[in-house]
Amino acid sequence: IPTQWSQAGDYEIKEVAGQQTVVTNSKARFSFKVPENWKVEWDNSIPHILNLFSQDVKFDENQSLINGCGVFLTTLQQLDEFEYLNQLIQSTTQESSGGVVNKQVNVQKGIVNLDGHVSLRTSFFASKEGDTLKNILVEIPFGEDGIINIENNFAVSSKNSCLENFQEITNTLLFQ
Repeated sequence: IPTQWSQAGDYEIKEVAGQQTVVTNSKARFSFKVPENWKVEWDNSIPHILNLFSQDVKFDENQSLINGCGVFLTTLQQLDEFEYLNQLIQSTTQESSGGVVNKQVNVQKGIVNLDGHVSLRTSFFASKEGDTLKNILVEIPFGEDGIINIENNFAVSSKNSCLENFQEITNTLLFQ
């Protein structure tokens, strides 16, 4: 079964002066608010990725983040991936007692509830000691075969503000 990705035409980006920008995907039937002073743009090389960047974002010559925050959103429909994600959520839920489990070499999995959707949150660390958080991926199943992936990348110096902004994005996620 081929994967169907949401494209730019599936999203409406509504900027209102003095208010937060609201992004709506009418096909997948969800919306969220973008943190104030963040930029919303499409990745021209990968047309199904919506990029959100903090105003202080900077990249090096290899396009690695050296300052600020980046949040990358994809929406897809693929039954096999959807079923696999739901199995991962079920096994993680069964293993968890305190919300954070499955700490492997440098990966930690946990369950989050976003607007009534039980979702998988995976945190990636720079080392097996788990002291330096590198990025977070939240995978949200919806409908019969849909998945929203929201990934938070950040420079270490911007970690705290990036985590707050990522929380703001996921907390404003609404399904219609």
